[in-house]
Order: sequence, then C-alpha cells, then structure tokens
Amino acid sequence: MQDRANKFMITEAKAELVSTAKEYGVKLDAGDKTGTMISPDTLKIILPSAMNKLQGALNLIQQYAEEETTRTYNRSYPNLFINDFMAVMGDIIPKYFGMLHVSPVNTSLQPTKPNYIQFPIGFKEDGTVRTQKGYVGSILAPVWENAILDIRPGAIAVRAKLKFEASVNDFLEDVERAIRENSIVKGNPVEITITDNGLIASPIRAKINKAIVLEDKTERIIHNLVIPSLRERSKTSLLFTGDFGTGKTETAIRVGLEGVKRYGRTFFYLENSSKFAPLISHIKNYQPCTVFVEDVDQISSGDRDSSMNNLLNSLDGNELKNVDCTFIFTTNEPDKIHPAMRRPGRIDQVVHFGYCTPEMIAKIFENHAIGMPGAADVDFMEAAKACPDNLQGAIVAEISRRAVKYSNNLYDGVISTDRFLDAIASMENHIKFMRDTQKVDHSLENLMGHVMYKSLKKAFPNIDTANPGEYESYFDKSPYEGLQN
Repeated sequence: MQDRANKFMITEAKAELVSTAKEYGVKLDAGDKTGTMISPDTLKIILPSAMNKLQGALNLIQQYAEEETTRTYNRSYPNLFINDFMAVMGDIIPKYFGMLHVSPVNTSLQPTKPNYIQFPIGFKEDGTVRTQKGYVGSILAPVWENAILDIRPGAIAVRAKLKFEASVNDFLEDVERAIRENSIVKGNPVEITITDNGLIASPIRAKINKAIVLEDKTERIIHNLVIPSLRERSKTSLLFTGDFGTGKTETAIRVGLEGVKRYGRTFFYLENSSKFAPLISHIKNYQPCTVFVEDVDQISSGDRDSSMNNLLNSLDGNELKNVDCTFIFTTNEPDKIHPAMRRPGRIDQVVHFGYCTPEMIAKIFENHAIGMPGAADVDFMEAAKACPDNLQGAIVAEISRRAVKYSNNLYDGVISTDRFLDAIASMENHIKFMRDTQKVDHSLENLMGHVMYKSLKKAFPNIDTANPGEYESYFDKSPYEGLQN
C-alpha cells in the first residue's frame, strides 16, 4: 500500500509540475540529474545557480522517486554449514533490528510462515551436545521502514527502498565477515548430517585410542611421516588397508585429532562414504582440514559407473585445486578398488595395517593387565605365542578383556598367564568360525537369480533401496503366476 501511495503521489506531482511549466512556457529537462540540497539549518531548498525553480522541483521529484523505489537485494553464502550461518544470524539480527519482527509475507509479497532449525553448536559441561534454534522465514526491518528479509540457510533476500541500499549492503557484508570470523565448525572434529536445507556439522568427542598397538614399521610411517605432513599446504590422499580390526579406523581418527591439536585443522569424520560427495564443495571454506572416509571400496569398486566417476571428478576437479586437505580412505579389500582410483593424485600413499606379531600381542595383553594384582608375574610373551596366527588387534583385545573378566569373577582380580591361556582357548572356536568359508549355493536357480539381479541393477540403480510394497499392485496384475514371489 505504501509503495502504491508513493507511486500515485509522484505521478500526480509530476503531472501538476508539467502542467504548470507548460502554462508559463518553461522548458523542463527530464534528463537533468543536477542535485539539489535541503539546508538542515533553514530547511530551505538550495538550487544551483541558473536553475529555475520548476526544474529544481522536477529534479527533487525524480530524486525522491529513485529513493522510494523498492528493489530486492539477494546474497548467497554458498558451501557453508547450517550451523555457522544460522548461529551468525541469531547474533546479528538483534544487533541490527532489535527483537525479531516476523513478517506475514516474503520478499515476493506471498504469504509465508516462520520455521525453526535446531542445530548443534558444541558441548555442555556434562558432555551432552548443546544446541541452538535458528529462525528460517521472513522478518521485518523497522530501521529500514519495515523492509522485508527472507532468511534461509545460506541465503538472504532483502526487499527495501533504494535509499537504504548502502545500509543493506553493509548488513550483507557484515554477515559474510561474521561467518568467516566466528565459525563454530572450523578447526574442530565433526561429523556431517545431510538435510533438505544443507549440511549440518555435529561436534564429536573423539579420543585417541592409546591402547592401539601397531607394527613398528606402520607406527613409524604414521608418527614420522603422516602426522608431520599435516603442516604442509597441499592436497594428499592416503589409503589405509588391512583386515578388519587391525587399527585402521582408530589410527585415522588419531591422525585427524592430531591435526586439530597441532595445526588447527578441521577434522571431518565420515562414517559413510556416501557423504563424501556432498562435503566436497564445503572443503575450501574449512581448510586446512582432514577428511576421513571409511570403506571407500563401496564407491570405488566394480565397474566405472556414475558414482565412481563422481568420486574421481571430485578428487580431480576445480573445487579441490590448491586446497589444504588430507584425505584418509580405509578399505578391508584393496583389490576391489578400481585401477582409475589407484594413480597418484587420487591415492598418494598406501599404509598397510597387518596382523599382530607376537610382540604386538604381548604388548596388548600387558596394556590390559596394568595395575592388576599378579601382572608383574605374567609371561605375556608365552601367552602371545599360544595365540593362533594372523590375529587382528581387535581379536587380541577381546582375548585380553576375557582374561581380565575371568580374573575378576573367579580369582579375586588376580591376573596370571593361565588366565590369558584360558581366554585364548575360549576364543579358538570363534576364530575358526570367523575364518571358515561361507557355503555358497551353486545351483542353477541361484545362479540365474544373480544374473537377473545384476541385469535389473543396471536398469534400475535404486533397486536396493526400493520398497517392495510399492510394486505389489503391479505384480498382482502380472499374467505370470507367482511373479510376486
């Protein structure tokens, strides 16, 4: 209504002025933009010399029309976590506009409703996650004559009069500066969640597992090469290989946390490789960083399909050029990784995590027995040599926990070599069970089923996540009896 009133007033004033000028034979120049001033002391209009009053009045009307014209200013803040953007908006809105004034319409003057996003910002003293609520929707800015602001994660639109352009742009720049200077994500260990509004980074209380014992040569690579290399400004990709339970994940977390502690790097922990692609675009804003991706073979094995191409393009693309980021990938089955993924630039170094040597087993046993009565008399090497070959550290740790449990339950907490030997014996059948080859059905029916599945998988890539119930009605109508089964 105010805009319409302004337009009507300007139109009427111009018409009256043109009529008056015509009546007195005064020629007006609509293109004359010579500025006029209003004296703050006398409240008089000051015209340039040689300018008649009617021309001055026309210039004032044109100046007023421009200042009262409403336009929309759009600013996006791409590739930022929702936490950072919404936390800054929660601080900056009261600074500029006081209390939150909800607008019933958006910048397109369409009805709108407010919404809120809950996001994590850190930890409370009791260790639980501290969250904050961010406003998403449209608000009024009384300081700009009730201009309208649309706020959504990563973007702001402002519908305001032209005379407030400088103030609006200052506000939009202030938002950008505040996000850069007050990030609650950068330099911290986080995991990401994918939402409809964008990515949320959740803080994690990961700790270095000091009980992990690595083979000497592997420990030297991690301690002397991998961790110190985090101070270098470069893009590097590491592949940690080895069987399950050999310490790959714990070591990757150790490297990431050392990067946070020593060099202020952001540490992204991705427990699912499907989150890798959405994170790529955010890395430049949060470098230097370390990105840990578990089970990379899930997206880098088999035929070179769209998922693998996306991974390779991401590693080679412009978004990662000249970034300071170390990628740590893990896999239990390196032989499944496609050859295209193996060349330098995509994988720069491979670190293998092998099975435990007797010395490693003895050290793990000793670590679990520290402080227990009888520990000084335990022959840890004798117990280690009694273990089956090719044990993972996780299995050795389970044997150790059983030895401690037997000691506490049956022997008043006194540990001994025999307790470790008992624990080893209790695990022998389970170890054999884990190593036995799975019996596979080689019948023609089963083989044809696999062929059918692979064919359907190529035609319908989402078949694994499809809901079978969606197709029941289709199968019911099928002329082939029993097809639904």
